[in-house]
Amino acid sequence: MEGVLERKQGSGTFVSEHSPRINDVAHVRFLTQDGKSLLSIYSKVLNRTIAKGDGFWNTHFDDSNVTVLQIDRLLKVNDEFDVFNRFYFDGTRFKKLAMAELHELDGANFKTLLEQESDIHWGEVRETLQIAQAPIAVTKALKLPAHSVMGVLEISRFEKGSSSPLYCQELFIPPAGRKMQLLPS
Repeated sequence: MEGVLERKQGSGTFVSEHSPRINDVAHVRFLTQDGKSLLSIYSKVLNRTIAKGDGFWNTHFDDSNVTVLQIDRLLKVNDEFDVFNRFYFDGTRFKKLAMAELHELDGANFKTLLEQESDIHWGEVRETLQIAQAPIAVTKALKLPAHSVMGVLEISRFEKGSSSPLYCQELFIPPAGRKMQLLPS
């Protein structure tokens, strides 16, 4: 159930080659065919950089004292397809997430890591969805043709009583034939 072992009929049981599974997924919740269970999500962190340029995160992190870090990762959905994730956060407040070795973040639930580092009282969640052409870096990471069109889910999560988010993220979701479960915030 944790994805550590894979069974291949006629061949045997093997240690899985994919990244660690994320537990308690809040946003990337794809359903099984019968719509009753969630598919497993595995993550592989690609890089962590200082966020630069223009992006939807600019409208949230406007304090010049904040160093906004961006973590790019691939989320493998049940070994069927990948979702590209860009996660933005305040690197000056959340130093453990900012300094952790990248391989230690594979399979990590970033919201849980933020909770472990700081006393957080979760507040509002804002989500928007659009269908748009993905940036070249995203299509390249997903091994899709340049300028592919996909769903772009933008999520901003706030601390109770604050107008600045604790984090925001973009999920680039290619057509995959799976339903995604959205939970009320």
